[in-house]
Amino acid sequence: MGTHLEARRLNSLADYWPVVVIGAGPAGCLAAREIARRGVRVLLVERDSFPRHKVCGCCLNFRGREALRKAGLNDLLENADAQELRSLQWSIGSRSVTLPLRGGVSISRERMDWDLMKAAIDVGVVLQDRCSAEPGEEFPNHRLVHLQNLQGKRQISAGLVLVCDGLSSRSGKPVIQENSRIGLGTILPSSSKYAESNKLWMNVSKSGYLGIVHLEDGRLALAAAADRSAIREFGSPGQFAMELLRSARQPIPESLEYAQWQGTAPLTRKNQIAEGRLFRLGDAAGYIEPFTGEGMAWALTAACAVVPLAITPWLPEHRVAWNRIYREKIADSQRKCRLAAKLLRSPVCVSGLVGISKIVPGIAARIVRQLHPVGSN
Repeated sequence: MGTHLEARRLNSLADYWPVVVIGAGPAGCLAAREIARRGVRVLLVERDSFPRHKVCGCCLNFRGREALRKAGLNDLLENADAQELRSLQWSIGSRSVTLPLRGGVSISRERMDWDLMKAAIDVGVVLQDRCSAEPGEEFPNHRLVHLQNLQGKRQISAGLVLVCDGLSSRSGKPVIQENSRIGLGTILPSSSKYAESNKLWMNVSKSGYLGIVHLEDGRLALAAAADRSAIREFGSPGQFAMELLRSARQPIPESLEYAQWQGTAPLTRKNQIAEGRLFRLGDAAGYIEPFTGEGMAWALTAACAVVPLAITPWLPEHRVAWNRIYREKIADSQRKCRLAAKLLRSPVCVSGLVGISKIVPGIAARIVRQLHPVGSN
């Protein structure tokens, strides 16, 4: 992986861009690349610098991989040494069951986002990192975008704005579910207590759940969804994670006690998908809770789906069209994810499911296939 990119001066940017993409995560990078491949000038704006550290979104399921394949990026994961995921272990209390898992991989967001960003630049996308961007007023022929970095401020105009800046998006008015959990994540050195590199561990308790997976370089990625009250009760994300692992009768990685955690805003939310000359993609459009690569799959699927509208001159009916396309491509998977999120809030149900699955493995395996399908579109 490369080093930090040279910062571009704001005053060097053109005044008008056919497409401005805000946020250089998976949705933003892939959308920018696919639009630029069709001959459209694209400005990609990212508030952080590359390479950057991210802890959420380290799992990619079959749907996400299929989106990359359709975009001609099927070598990206192989070249990054992404880890194939072959089994899923569910643990709650004294019960545990291991199920087959196919089609998924694990890869650090640091590597994934860097490679997608480079793929976008290679086809002509202009990247402006270390710069914040906010959509401004809409006019008949363009929409304003306000840029700001350490050099100062700049206003540009866009034919279309794609907002892909995640849960922390400043645009729109997201409706946040009242009892929404928060996301937590950290990266640890490799541990002999978790030696199986092709396995995903999912540990469940009444106050949240914690997933553990190997990354391409052997490190462990830990990602959790937790009740906010539980973090207050235990005093820190690390104490919450250790108590959850103890309750699930699972080993505690050696360096967990001293880990540095990153947190997210409340996870479960909805936002307006389309406005005048503005579409939202990825987590900025709405999110539920993290399940074995679903969020990444939604982001990459939406990035591919938005391309036909983005390369077509703007029409007011595009707002309706993007809402329809988003429902067709994403909504069914999100409904299943909501049901799974409700299930995981009931330890009695999860414990019963794990217990039954040890006797009739096909029951839980069917649920896993619904959330983690292989060979479907």
